[in-house]
Amino acid sequence: MIELSCCSKSEKLLMQMQTLFLRFGIDASKRFDTYKNIHKLKADIFSPCAMGGDLNKKTIKELGCRIIAGGANNQLEDEKDIVSMHRQGVWYIPDYVANAGGLIQIVDELRKGGYKSERVKKNIKNIGRSTTRLIQESKRTGLPPLEIAGNIVRARMQQ
Repeated sequence: MIELSCCSKSEKLLMQMQTLFLRFGIDASKRFDTYKNIHKLKADIFSPCAMGGDLNKKTIKELGCRIIAGGANNQLEDEKDIVSMHRQGVWYIPDYVANAGGLIQIVDELRKGGYKSERVKKNIKNIGRSTTRLIQESKRTGLPPLEIAGNIVRARMQQ
């Protein structure tokens, strides 16, 4: 604790992340030196779950992952950058798809008859199916999953 109390918040976070990685047998100390570089880490999935706007022209070029699926809102600084990310072969699962579980829970609480755990679990399972369909449609059409999801949302809102 004495060592942690003399460090900045970002240094504390980095130490905590490195401790977690070591627990799983991953020495990440040489892979990134601050939390601001964690997007460079070679991984299957990068999951930004705190701040929005972390994905920008610079960080997108530096991504070490194949999939982005995080709970943070508005992860993209500019949605136009999705095209370059898609060209790099990175699948971006829109934040409102990856983060839909919380909204599903809240909406269910407001339904007539109240909250039903089984109904919520069933609807949450649909997030995985929706994500799979987005990726399949993206492969079929060549469009980024974000664009496909946006088209689906707009179509549903017009119904």
